Amino acid sequence: SVIDLSLGGMMVSVTDPYILKYLKPGTKLKVGIKIQINFDVIECTGEIIRVQKLGDKVNVGIKFLEITPKDEKYIGNYVESANVSDIM
Repeated sequence: SVIDLSLGGMMVSVTDPYILKYLKPGTKLKVGIKIQINFDVIECTGEIIRVQKLGDKVNVGIKFLEITPKDEKYIGNYVESANVSDIM
Protein backbone atom coordinates (compact mmCIF):
# COMPACT_ATOMS: atom_id res chain seq x y z
CA SER A 1 0.00 0.00 0.00
CA VAL A 2 1.09 3.59 -0.63
CA ILE A 3 2.41 5.47 2.39
CA ASP A 4 3.50 8.66 0.65
CA LEU A 5 3.26 10.16 -2.84
CA SER A 6 5.04 13.19 -4.27
CA LEU A 7 6.07 14.53 -7.67
CA GLY A 8 9.44 12.84 -7.32
CA GLY A 9 8.36 9.40 -6.19
CA MET A 10 6.52 7.32 -3.63
CA MET A 11 6.92 5.17 -0.54
CA VAL A 12 5.08 1.86 -0.40
CA SER A 13 4.67 -0.73 2.34
CA VAL A 14 5.22 -4.35 1.31
CA THR A 15 4.56 -7.50 3.35
CA ASP A 16 4.62 -10.25 0.70
CA PRO A 17 7.84 -12.25 1.29
CA TYR A 18 7.96 -13.41 -2.35
CA ILE A 19 7.99 -9.83 -3.62
CA LEU A 20 10.38 -8.61 -0.93
CA LYS A 21 13.27 -10.75 -2.17
CA TYR A 22 13.27 -8.80 -5.47
CA LEU A 23 13.11 -5.31 -3.99
CA LYS A 24 16.69 -4.05 -3.77
CA PRO A 25 18.08 -0.51 -4.08
CA GLY A 26 18.97 0.25 -7.69
CA THR A 27 16.27 -2.04 -9.12
CA LYS A 28 14.27 -0.40 -11.91
CA LEU A 29 10.61 -1.26 -12.26
CA LYS A 30 7.37 -0.29 -13.95
CA VAL A 31 4.99 1.38 -11.52
CA GLY A 32 1.21 1.65 -11.79
CA ILE A 33 -0.56 4.03 -9.43
CA LYS A 34 -4.35 3.79 -9.22
CA ILE A 35 -6.16 6.81 -7.82
CA GLN A 36 -9.50 5.88 -6.20
CA ILE A 37 -11.22 9.17 -6.97
CA ASN A 38 -11.55 8.49 -10.70
CA PHE A 39 -9.65 5.20 -10.94
CA ASP A 40 -7.14 6.55 -13.43
CA VAL A 41 -3.93 4.54 -13.56
CA ILE A 42 -0.66 6.43 -13.82
CA GLU A 43 2.15 4.34 -15.28
CA CYS A 44 5.79 5.26 -15.05
CA THR A 45 9.27 3.87 -14.61
CA GLY A 46 10.85 4.06 -11.19
CA GLU A 47 13.97 3.05 -9.31
CA ILE A 48 14.11 1.69 -5.79
CA ILE A 49 16.23 4.07 -3.77
CA ARG A 50 15.51 2.86 -0.23
CA VAL A 51 14.41 -0.33 1.49
CA GLN A 52 13.60 -0.02 5.21
CA LYS A 53 12.58 -3.06 7.28
CA LEU A 54 10.02 -2.31 10.01
CA GLY A 55 8.92 -5.44 11.84
CA ASP A 56 6.96 -7.71 9.50
CA LYS A 57 6.74 -5.15 6.72
CA VAL A 58 9.18 -3.27 4.53
CA ASN A 59 8.89 0.32 3.32
CA VAL A 60 10.24 0.81 -0.18
CA GLY A 61 11.15 4.25 -1.56
CA ILE A 62 10.72 4.57 -5.33
CA LYS A 63 12.04 7.52 -7.34
CA PHE A 64 10.18 8.28 -10.57
CA LEU A 65 12.53 8.16 -13.57
CA GLU A 66 10.17 8.36 -16.55
CA ILE A 67 6.74 9.91 -16.22
CA THR A 68 4.71 11.87 -18.74
CA PRO A 69 4.23 15.59 -18.10
CA LYS A 70 0.46 14.95 -18.03
CA ASP A 71 0.78 12.32 -15.29
CA GLU A 72 3.27 14.44 -13.36
CA LYS A 73 0.79 17.34 -13.41
CA TYR A 74 -2.01 14.98 -12.35
CA ILE A 75 0.03 13.77 -9.36
CA GLY A 76 0.87 17.36 -8.42
CA ASN A 77 -2.77 18.41 -8.47
CA TYR A 78 -3.78 15.28 -6.61
CA VAL A 79 -1.15 15.62 -3.88
CA GLU A 80 -2.27 19.19 -3.21
CA SER A 81 -5.87 18.14 -2.59
CA ALA A 82 -6.10 14.50 -1.45
CA ASN A 83 -5.35 12.00 1.28
CA VAL A 84 -2.81 9.26 0.67
CA SER A 85 -5.52 6.75 1.69
CA ASP A 86 -7.23 7.43 -1.67
CA ILE A 87 -4.31 5.72 -3.48
CA MET A 88 -4.24 1.98 -4.08
